[in-house]
Amino acid sequence: MLTNSPPGRDSFWQFYKVSMTGCPPAATTSRLALSSLIRLPSSNRHRNQPRQVLSGLSQFASAANSPLSKSHGRMNLPEKVMTGLVGNMFFEGPAGRIEGILREAAPPVKRAAIVCHPHPLFGGSMHNKVVFRIARVFQEAGFAVLRFNFRGTGRSEGAHDAGRGEQDDLRAAITFIEQKYEGAEIWLAGFSFGSAVMLRAACGDNRIRTLVAAGAPVSKYDFSHLVHCDRPKLFVQGALDEYGPPAELARFVDRLDEPKTLKIIEGADHFFEGHLDELAQAVADFIVLYSNEQAKQTLQD
Repeated sequence: MLTNSPPGRDSFWQFYKVSMTGCPPAATTSRLALSSLIRLPSSNRHRNQPRQVLSGLSQFASAANSPLSKSHGRMNLPEKVMTGLVGNMFFEGPAGRIEGILREAAPPVKRAAIVCHPHPLFGGSMHNKVVFRIARVFQEAGFAVLRFNFRGTGRSEGAHDAGRGEQDDLRAAITFIEQKYEGAEIWLAGFSFGSAVMLRAACGDNRIRTLVAAGAPVSKYDFSHLVHCDRPKLFVQGALDEYGPPAELARFVDRLDEPKTLKIIEGADHFFEGHLDELAQAVADFIVLYSNEQAKQTLQD
């Protein structure tokens, strides 16, 4: 089950905080200090990451118009796909207002993605670099994208609930997107704790098209009840992930119902340090794969 205690050995607390914020635990003792540290740096470092890693997605930026384009060029989306940042906004959740960042897509919006952040007790928020990179892939594929803070994180109201109430926060986010973009497909993604919340909350939700789990902490939480999840699923894991060892994750994925994809990134740790491009490419490939599958199904119907 999801617990409220630090999920791992004593060293996990320090390792996780340093990885989330780039600073030692002493620098993250206050909510104010932490919130300032985990925001994207003014240098826009993540925004300047190479965009060519997202090869193969350009034909799906306008999927409604050309679902089976033969183009395989590098990412070259019209600028309008990347505009429409609403900024920090709020929607109603079961514990009060939930803070989010919504990136609009060119209308009409046919697909939307929601990305869940890592453990808030260790510095995780919607500004986490892994969450940001996954969201960026969906944005460049033409999705509307919502990142949000779980209860008690940032300016979201309520208090941390060890992964229980956070599932209800995600359900509220799904309802918000469902109402805002009527008829749009909803894809979910999550990193670490966010992937655990996502898998537990959404596997049986018929509103969800696909699930993307990065750094799933299979050694920390029990996912055995999810073996019959029939949504298309992508698991991306670092080969050196000590909180979700690849061998343990592979045994879990083997028991899952199809469709499913497991991608192990050699040399990557739990936080994909130095391997964010490879993570982005795995997500991009998954989007291409299931955009094709959906387009083919639409033509057959």
